[in-house]
Amino acid sequence: MKKRGDIALFVLSKMAMVFFILALMSVLIIFSSRERASACSQQASQISADIANKLSQAMNSPLEDERLVVSFSPSLSTSGGRTSSYNITITKRNPVGGGEGLISVSTRSLNDADCSGGAKAYYPNGINFVGALANLDEIALTPSAKESFAGAPSTRTKHLIIIKCTAKDAGRKKFLGLDGCTDYNAGPKAGSRCADFESDEYAACRVSAA
Repeated sequence: MKKRGDIALFVLSKMAMVFFILALMSVLIIFSSRERASACSQQASQISADIANKLSQAMNSPLEDERLVVSFSPSLSTSGGRTSSYNITITKRNPVGGGEGLISVSTRSLNDADCSGGAKAYYPNGINFVGALANLDEIALTPSAKESFAGAPSTRTKHLIIIKCTAKDAGRKKFLGLDGCTDYNAGPKAGSRCADFESDEYAACRVSAA
């Protein structure tokens, strides 16, 4: 009986050890997953903040005309040397009751639902939008899109171009444009396809839109 009891005790101790190891592995996996999501979310938040800060800089700058560039890496880095694809959504909310308008920026991983980060910037009532947000309340940027080859146009957003300007006439209308650019050359160097003050959609920056 003693021998049988010893065997039972041995089996129970081994089973307890197995359960302990499995529980420890589960904890480590959960911790590792949260660590990756945290590192990823920090980068996503930084990208959104960079865009919001540039928008605030444009709105608060004393310059009448200003062109700012935010450049993007093709992926988010997570712990362990892993990377994650991501998208950026920029949403415009019009002013209500004569107050300020809101532009919200959301950066989200395409591989990890727990990885995201957002930021906000405000613009004064009376701003006229040109470029992508002229007729849309939301635009999507795709920094992780695969590069096109064989001469096909690229779909990967490499830069966000922010242009603030004032019409050079008595009306002095103020304009704001946000446009994604797929060109490696952010400009305004020769050969760049990114928006600048000479782009057709920004003609309002040179003459009144009226």
